[in-house]
This record gives sequence, structure tokens and C-alpha cells, in this order.
Amino acid sequence: MIQIRPVLRAFALPAAIFGAGLAAHAQIALPLSANSHAYEASPDVYQLIGEDDHFRVILARWKPGQSDAWHTHHGDLVNYALTDCKLEGQIPSGQSGAFERKQGEAGFNPKGSIHKVRNAGDGDCVLLIVERK
Repeated sequence: MIQIRPVLRAFALPAAIFGAGLAAHAQIALPLSANSHAYEASPDVYQLIGEDDHFRVILARWKPGQSDAWHTHHGDLVNYALTDCKLEGQIPSGQSGAFERKQGEAGFNPKGSIHKVRNAGDGDCVLLIVERK
């Protein structure tokens, strides 16, 4: 049985990482896939496991050292850590930040800017993501 920890935390990344405006993206030429959903840009990390008219359910799994491709989330989301995770996020301007999620913790993100994430931990990082359409 999965236990949900009573403390729910947002990502500890600075707001600039995932909430930055498009002006920050003018510094780097990005691939067309940068505006793609995470599961389209990095199918090796993100797996769409269900959706309806309102939500998408996505399983994300990064191996140690693995990065996903530039992508964006088109709606607000909740993520739930199925394992302990130590991640680093980056936006195209070069700003980056690290955050950790303990197994059983949930985090909340507003729909955001273009970014990519790398597993900076020693083990697989697995998150269940529910994204609003």
C-alpha cells in the first residue's frame, strides 16, 4: 500500500526555473520539440499512461545521470515521488537549480516555461505526474 506523507511541498527550484517568461528563451536556439509535451519530447523518460478530457497521467523515470529533452508542461501539474529523487532543472537562459523529492512526497507546479531535468542521484528517480489539460 502506498502511503502519502502528510507534508506536501512545491519544487524547491527558484520560481525563475519553471515559471520564467519566453524572453528568457531568446538566448538559445531550441529544437522544435522544446514546445512539445514531455512524453513526446522524451519518450525514454516519460510515458503517457492515461488521459481524459481534463487530465493526463504520466509516469516519469530517469536513470542516474539521465537528462530529458527540452520540453514544457501545457497545464498545472501535481507530481508524486514513487522513489527518492535528486534532480536538477535548467531553462534555456542557463539558469538551473537542484531539488529533492522523498518517496511519498507530492509537489505542485504551475504550467511552465521550457525546461529540462537531469537525475543527479545515484538511483532511478520515478515520479507519477498528473497534468491538467
